[in-house]
Amino acid sequence: MSRLIEMLLPCHIDDLTVIYDEIDPDKLIGQTFSSYKPLPCEALEEHLNIHRRYVNAVNSEEFTSCYLQVCAGCKLLHGANNIVCGIHSYGWFEDGCCPDKQWDERKALFPFEDDAVVESLNREISSNQANLCKFYGDLILWDEYANRRFSFSYSGILLKHSDRLLELGTEARLLSYIQYFRTRNVVVFDYVASGRVSEFTKELKGIAKIEVDGDEISIFFDIYAPCHRFRRDGVALHPYSTFVPQELKYNYNLVSYVNYLKSKKFGVLG
Repeated sequence: MSRLIEMLLPCHIDDLTVIYDEIDPDKLIGQTFSSYKPLPCEALEEHLNIHRRYVNAVNSEEFTSCYLQVCAGCKLLHGANNIVCGIHSYGWFEDGCCPDKQWDERKALFPFEDDAVVESLNREISSNQANLCKFYGDLILWDEYANRRFSFSYSGILLKHSDRLLELGTEARLLSYIQYFRTRNVVVFDYVASGRVSEFTKELKGIAKIEVDGDEISIFFDIYAPCHRFRRDGVALHPYSTFVPQELKYNYNLVSYVNYLKSKKFGVLG
């Protein structure tokens, strides 16, 4: 989208804000779409034409827009006279992708852009507490158990700013992550009941203090420093807090943080 910004007319911007559900036009920069057209101007024109009925339907205020979002790019969309389409007159009210969605043939889809593909992958991993969803032009793979998220392009490439699973390596793509969550077997270990927290308390004597309050384990080394909190199974409650040590960016949990504190005994901790 950034390459098209100079050729955009006000009417184009208005349509794109509807297509991308973005009120602030400045946030359209960075949004992307795929096209078979060789020239950017032709690609833009085709993209707007594909979504013309969707834009008109949203702007008509005849429909509840949240029920129309799944219809964007669908060739079955009617979007007039209070009729969404011939199959679902009032729109798709359920969670996820409409099972009858048919993308416009002019739409060039990335491998993991199709809602049906995303739903299929979700069926493979949902039982293991993971969920895949589309979010502002990216794919977010949410690990519900560990409260972590992994970002991919529609081509399945792990984005540079994303969290990552170190055990999969730096070049792993979406399908490798899907396979990981498809076969993951979560074994819950209680660090409090097992006595491991008591061992950690001894190991951190003179370095930091550990407190247990119900289902929460807290570690702090200074009353003025941020407290690090974990579940009884060692999973971090706030894996993306700014006070997570950079060394533990992709491996922050109760055990790794205890080991980090022991290794930094004579350093400045954060």
